[in-house]
Amino acid sequence: SVAKETPGHIAVFAPSYKLLDEFIDSEGWPNRLVIKEKSEWKKSEIDQIIPDLEKYRNNKQKILLAGVFGGKLSEGIDYHNGLLDAVACIGIPNPPPSIHQKALRTYIEERFGRANAWRYASTQPAINAILQAMGRPIRSIADRALILLLDKRNTDRTYIECYPKDIRMNTSTEPETTKSFARRFFSRVHRQSEGSS
Repeated sequence: SVAKETPGHIAVFAPSYKLLDEFIDSEGWPNRLVIKEKSEWKKSEIDQIIPDLEKYRNNKQKILLAGVFGGKLSEGIDYHNGLLDAVACIGIPNPPPSIHQKALRTYIEERFGRANAWRYASTQPAINAILQAMGRPIRSIADRALILLLDKRNTDRTYIECYPKDIRMNTSTEPETTKSFARRFFSRVHRQSEGSS
């Protein structure tokens, strides 16, 4: 729904390359070229992303840029000049169980108390990764982008407490409602950008 209503490029982020491959294939995205992040990308390939997005925008070709939280596309690249019109964040990138994760939680529990252990070791870092991804299209005070969080847990108390207090979320369970919201958002943003020109 959002892909149909977004006038320009979209970035999609998932918790892992495996999930990214499950959610995003090269087909099924009408009028969009899919560029999918690979774990083996070299610096030269990353450096080429911005010029490619600019070239495609100038040629009126819409891109679906797909990457992973904490990856090469979701952190560190400055998508300046409104290169991304929308970002979709799929899931919540909680760290998988591991010896390291258990040791970290134990340390935090001993230092800051049991109530903070899960938040500081798992929940807050996961939400921070989402916030990083959400911020990719917002590089200046004038930038506007539609942010889509595809996981209802984002509004659960455990996670919502990790977001900034002033964040406002609209919830939707129907593609048509989401499509309508996206249409209104982009019509409003388009009018504002015309007024400021």
